[in-house]
Amino acid sequence: MTTYTSGIVISAGVAVKGTIADLPKVAKQYAATTAILAVPSASRELVKKVNDLANDAGIELKVLAECRRPEQSGACGDQRRTRSRHD
Repeated sequence: MTTYTSGIVISAGVAVKGTIADLPKVAKQYAATTAILAVPSASRELVKKVNDLANDAGIELKVLAECRRPEQSGACGDQRRTRSRHD
């Protein structure tokens, strides 16, 4: 599994604050209400794992689908969806 560490910046200058395992701690530290999973190649298992951590931390998870280049149809912002406890 790929480990993403803090210091990386994703779209629009949003900084990565920790690893997936750090989610509960980081959510509390920053009083977060939402986490963003921006891993286009994320497996169903990874999304479920992150969703479970987000639910345990009491925050919402936004999952960004694969982003396309501007010349292709569709936009990243149009492809995001909110994960619920029932997904």
